[in-house]
Amino acid sequence: MNIYEELLSGLGKDISFNEEGIFSRELKKEGAENLPLLLTIYNDMQDMSFRISVMSLRALSNNLSPQLMQAFIEKSLEPLRGGIGIGVYPDTRYLTVYQTLPLAGSNKDVVMEVITSLVDEAESWLIKLRENEMNMGCELVEYGSEAKFGGVMNLCV
Repeated sequence: MNIYEELLSGLGKDISFNEEGIFSRELKKEGAENLPLLLTIYNDMQDMSFRISVMSLRALSNNLSPQLMQAFIEKSLEPLRGGIGIGVYPDTRYLTVYQTLPLAGSNKDVVMEVITSLVDEAESWLIKLRENEMNMGCELVEYGSEAKFGGVMNLCV
């Protein structure tokens, strides 16, 4: 096990990066949304950092309230202050939270804290999105094989 895999050993066994330096794993956690999240870690050997993202398999609604849109835009700038950012994964409309973690001085506990924070942030935003959809008259529709990842799409009336 190399140092990078050791830093991720809190995720269990079978930790390995592909030839592009990417590790991915689906995370399923009990909760209100009960949708899986996709954890992806890019091992940036040049910058000596992990770029960590957690993506929901739930597309953003076309009808976000102005307040939620404002909060989303503000959160997207948090990485400028070293915080957790938010965005939409290209070609999917899937909510994605992310953070870069410098490896200098990091240990397994620090890495797991960042991953836990990202999962908590993603789940918090999923709850906000669900509340927004209920207030805006949206309906969830599941879809599968024809989508890039499969997941849930929001239809608003």
